Amino acid sequence: MGRADRLYALVEELRARAPRPVARAVLAARLEVTSRTVERDILALQQAGVPIWSQRGRYGGYAIDPRRNLPPLNLDATEAVAVIAALATVRSLPFADAAGGAEAAGGHGRRRGGPGQGAGGADPAGLVRCSRRP
Repeated sequence: MGRADRLYALVEELRARAPRPVARAVLAARLEVTSRTVERDILALQQAGVPIWSQRGRYGGYAIDPRRNLPPLNLDATEAVAVIAALATVRSLPFADAAGGAEAAGGHGRRRGGPGQGAGGADPAGLVRCSRRP
């Protein structure tokens, strides 16, 4: 397992057990690495801004702050297009940068991977294609 995969797996393991702390040895066994590697990976994640804290003692370990942990968003194609359209209309709000990024990722004729999408990159409702105005 590469480092990026291991870091992702480490965060997911901590999220699954939040808010309970997980011992370093348990994480090391789960990821099939040494305890020192887990320690280095936790430090790298903390430096990247992941809210991981540690607790010493017999029942200690590492935990992720559950107050700053959001569940993943699972949007279908129609919902994703609705979010892109909403972001595209709010140019004057603080979301202008996000709107540009969402619009760029919104298709423009490219095939967007996923089940149910037809040829040419359109979803079943034909909504993924976006037209840009100059």
